Amino acid sequence: MCQTNIMGKISRQLTLKQNIVNILVMGWAVPVFIMTALLATYVDQKSNEQIEQTVASSFDKATDVFDLELMACETASKNASYYSDIRNAYLSLSDEQTIRDFNNEVNGFLKSEYKYNKVIKSAILDFPKEDEVFFTYNNSASASYKNIEFFLRNARTEIQEQAEDLRTNTALYTVNGSNYMVRNLMLTNFTPYAVLSLELNEESFMESFKSVWGYSDAVVLLDGNYMMGNARILFDERIEKILEKSYLNQNMFFHFRGKSYAIVGWNQYGQDIEAIVQLDNSILYRKVYTTWLIFGLILVAMIPLMIVIFRFFKKNVTEPIDVMIHGYDEIASKNYGYQIEQVAATQEFYFMEESFNQMSKQIKEQFDRIYREEIALRDAKIMALQSQINPHFLNNTFEIINWEARLNGNIKVSKMIEALSTMLEATMNRRGNHMHALSEEIVYVDAYAYIITERLGDKFNYIKEIDESLLRVQVPKLIVQPIVENAVEHGLSVIKKGNIRIRLFRDAEFICIEIINDGVMSEENKAKIKHLLEETPDPDQEKRASLGIRNVNNRLKLIYGDDCGLFMENRDEKYTVSTIRLKMRPILEQ
Repeated sequence: MCQTNIMGKISRQLTLKQNIVNILVMGWAVPVFIMTALLATYVDQKSNEQIEQTVASSFDKATDVFDLELMACETASKNASYYSDIRNAYLSLSDEQTIRDFNNEVNGFLKSEYKYNKVIKSAILDFPKEDEVFFTYNNSASASYKNIEFFLRNARTEIQEQAEDLRTNTALYTVNGSNYMVRNLMLTNFTPYAVLSLELNEESFMESFKSVWGYSDAVVLLDGNYMMGNARILFDERIEKILEKSYLNQNMFFHFRGKSYAIVGWNQYGQDIEAIVQLDNSILYRKVYTTWLIFGLILVAMIPLMIVIFRFFKKNVTEPIDVMIHGYDEIASKNYGYQIEQVAATQEFYFMEESFNQMSKQIKEQFDRIYREEIALRDAKIMALQSQINPHFLNNTFEIINWEARLNGNIKVSKMIEALSTMLEATMNRRGNHMHALSEEIVYVDAYAYIITERLGDKFNYIKEIDESLLRVQVPKLIVQPIVENAVEHGLSVIKKGNIRIRLFRDAEFICIEIINDGVMSEENKAKIKHLLEETPDPDQEKRASLGIRNVNNRLKLIYGDDCGLFMENRDEKYTVSTIRLKMRPILEQ
């Protein structure tokens, strides 16, 4: 009847899913979200395409202007060769008068051709054989005699060397940030007699890149090296990676968070020129930002709907969960059996609250039962302890008997007493250590094996195959001797003879100890072993050796995990192999 009433109450509640679907379907959130997201994505994609096209178009125009200025400078340099004024004056040099006429002719030509050319900062005409230099500079281009001094001190020698292989060609040279267009002046037999160096007006050349849409700064490279512009752009790690590739005859656009770059490369005078323009993203993506602003405003307009949904979740989800969390806190505080007040308005949470109350009630009953069992177990242990003989007294007694045997020359009895004392020492654990070296564990096994050897004589063989590098690894106490004892009692119990072989080796991350005896487990024995290793113990029904097997397996699993423990199997239907598997532990210090 109670169960029927509960199910009746649950059936009258709407599900959480039904409530959410009703509100969202009746609202406009989903359609608006989809339409706005699609519109924003479309506009964003088209805006990015338009940005790249606009940047590429304006960049192409800027590089065309840059090229035109280079051609204007080249034309001006050719005039010195095409007009015969300088060549005729040079060929007529003979006396002081002609030298003065020559100087006037050269200076007049340089001033008329280059002094007021906006793309040229300074012009230097060098006659290497005569060691004569004529020059002029453009004051309107912020040039001065310092430009000439710089050329004479830093560039003259290098340019003379380069000009020897230049013949009638034109070339660009960059010397410590100053750029020169260089060509030879030739006689009629094509013998060079002078070198003309025109210093480029960086400000005029870089002005063309300011027309690139979104321009922030620019730099120009000549054969991969800095030529003119803002060299700090080259220090950007992203630009360093980009420049690992060549962009000859390409117009590329790279967008990064915070910065964008446009790069174009072309060949001029047999030299590679690359122009890099740093772009201002706030200009480039102004339209994109506007699109996302509109999208944000639409989201703000949806706040009223969000408030409705929030209140719905608060009433139907948050409050019931808070009530249940409080209930869990009460259970964690050991207030077992705590019952929560059912406040849920939906089937799902109403069912969860009811299930919680049932679980809490069952937990209280379980803890009461476990408590009673623990009290009973404690009383049993106390009774067991009261019935034990003091092991220290036994150990001291063995010592006295051992000395009496030695004094009477009975060495065999003495050794057996020593072996028995060793085994007793292992069970006493005077130092209170739960871990010790594998070598010490093997000593206990050797002591037990010695006693069995003395008991069975030649019928019993004890063989060890030990990896001595593992003997210093720490392991739990008394994990091998109980298994060896079980192998002796069960494996050799029928004919009282046979072999016990112990193998110690490493397998990947595990240490394996195999105890191999000549006996073969029957199906009944296999079932008993499975019961011992997997099921809950029943001390009243199990012998001491069986409890030892279970104890070893449980301790290994508690210490090392479920992938370790004791495993027993028949091998080749000739042997029984008991394998102790555990993980590596730190090796004792020397």
